[in-house]
Amino acid sequence: MTTNQIKKLLISKIDDTNDDELLRAVYKIMDHNSTPGNVYNLTNEQRTEVDAGLREIENGETVSDEELQKEIDKWLNE
Repeated sequence: MTTNQIKKLLISKIDDTNDDELLRAVYKIMDHNSTPGNVYNLTNEQRTEVDAGLREIENGETVSDEELQKEIDKWLNE
């Protein structure tokens, strides 16, 4: 199926539906994909947490996935 055929099919399906929830979901997907670079606006608190996480990585304060899984298993079995 060509890109133009897909577009026409989608337009037809969108035009035929009255499902508000579906239309909002499609709009959200389309709007999200049109945002250049998918820029996220973080709150000051979120930015602080991201910066703290980046500093931990720079300082080698990380845990491997395997170690983390062991910790989670231990915690769940307590």
